[in-house]
Amino acid sequence: MDISLIFPPLEKNESYNPFNPKTPFPPLGLASIAAVLEERGYKVNIYDCEITETSHKNLIRLIKRNLPKVIGITTLTVMIHRSLKTAQILKSEFPEIPIVFGGPHTTIFPEKTLKDNNFVDFVVIGEGEYTTLELLEELEKSSPKFSNIKGIGYKSDKKVIINPRRPIIKDIDELPLPARHLLPLKLYKPSRWVVKRPPGTHAVVSRGCPFRCTFCSKAIWGNTVRERSPEKVVEELLYLKENYKINDVIFADDTFTINKKRVIKICDLIKKNKIDIVWSCLTRVDMVDKELLMKMREGGCHQIGYGMESGNQEILDIMKKDITLKQLKYVFKLTQKIGIDTRAFVMFGLPGETREMAFKTLYFLKELDPDFANIYIYSPYPGTELFEIAKKMGKIENFNWSQFDKFSPIYIPDGRTREDILEIYKLALRKFYLSFHYIKKRIKKVRSFYDMKNNILLGYQLIRGLLKKRLAG
Repeated sequence: MDISLIFPPLEKNESYNPFNPKTPFPPLGLASIAAVLEERGYKVNIYDCEITETSHKNLIRLIKRNLPKVIGITTLTVMIHRSLKTAQILKSEFPEIPIVFGGPHTTIFPEKTLKDNNFVDFVVIGEGEYTTLELLEELEKSSPKFSNIKGIGYKSDKKVIINPRRPIIKDIDELPLPARHLLPLKLYKPSRWVVKRPPGTHAVVSRGCPFRCTFCSKAIWGNTVRERSPEKVVEELLYLKENYKINDVIFADDTFTINKKRVIKICDLIKKNKIDIVWSCLTRVDMVDKELLMKMREGGCHQIGYGMESGNQEILDIMKKDITLKQLKYVFKLTQKIGIDTRAFVMFGLPGETREMAFKTLYFLKELDPDFANIYIYSPYPGTELFEIAKKMGKIENFNWSQFDKFSPIYIPDGRTREDILEIYKLALRKFYLSFHYIKKRIKKVRSFYDMKNNILLGYQLIRGLLKKRLAG
C-alpha cells in the first residue's frame, strides 16, 4: 500500500455535536485526493475511523496489515486534538513512515503544527490533490528534495520550512470524481432533516466563495469560484444513482446558485436524462429569484438552506453579510410558496449582540417560519476576520480547539456571560422546535411512514441534545 488516508478516531463518549454523535459527512476531501492518486497508479486506503468506530488499537492493526509508505491525516479545528493524538500513536508504532497533515487547521497554522509536534513530518497547505501527488512522487526518490514542491511545509536540519502556496486548481472538471469506493458509504446517514428520499449522500461541485462574511474561513478554497460544468455534475449524479442507488443528494457547496445559468442547465439536464433523484443545497437569499427557484423545483430541488445568521440588521452589517432583513423575509416566503422547503442557519452570541438583540433574532426566526433551523452558538473560527479581531480584543475565553464546535460559548460579547448565551440558545431551540405551531406544521407535512418517523426522531434528538452535559452550562 502506498498511502493510507485517515479521518481520526472519535474518543469514547466524545462528540463535537450533542445532537448527532458522529458526522454524517463522508470525507470527500480525502476521497478526492485518493481519486487523483489512484489515477496516477498509487494504491490508496481511506480509514474513516469515526464512522466505522475504529479505535487507535484497531487502526494500528490495519496499518500493520497494509503497511503504507505514507500516512495522511486530515485536520479540522474542532478535532485537531484527535488528529494529533492519532499521529503521535502511529509515529510511535511506525517511526519510519512519514506522517502528513492536511486540512483547514493545518493550512491556517502550518508552521505551528510542525514546530510543536515532532511526530508530524509534512503539512499540505490548501487544496491537497496535486500537492499530495507531488509529495508522494518525491518521497519515492532515493534523495528526495522538497524545496520545489509548492503547498507543503516540512523540517530540514531542525528548521521548519514553509514553501510558497500552490496556485488554486482553476479547472476542477479535470479532477476525477471522489473515490467513494474507498469509503463505507452505507454507514453515512445524512440528517433526516435534510434527506427526503433515502438513501442520500453529499456532493461538492464547486470551490471558493467571493463573499466577504467575517465569520467564514476560506483557508482551503479561497475567494475564486470554480465550478464543475453542468455535464460533470450530472455525470456525478448518474454515477451515484447507478452505483449506490442514491435518491437524494445534498450539495454541500458554499453557494450553490452563484451562477444562475449553470444551475438552470443542471436542472434541464436532470430532466433531459430522466434522473430519478431529488436534491438540496445551500445558498444566499441574494443569489436566487423566482425564475431560478421554479427551475430548481422542477429539477428536483426539495430544500434550500439560507444563511439568516441574525435578526438584527446591525449584526448582519458587522458580519459583512451584505443582505437585509427585508430580503430574508421575501426569499423565505417566495421559496416556500414555490414548494421548496427552507432551512435557516442562525447564530447566537455574535460580536455586538446584546441580550435584547438575541431575543430579536429568535422572534425574527419564528417570523420567517422556516421548515427547519440550524441553530448554533457563534464560534470564532481560525482563519476568519472575526477570529483575529476577537483574539486581539482578548474576547476568546479559551483556545481549547475541541470547544470550537458551534455549541459552546467560546466568544463572549461585551455585557454578556457564558450562561446568558447558553440560556438563550437552548430557549431558541425549545421555542422553535417544540412550539405548538411547529409541531402542527410538521404533522401537516407527513406524507409517509418515513416522514412520521423523521418527526419522532427529530424530537428525540432535540430533547436528548438539550439534556447533554455539553449544553448544561
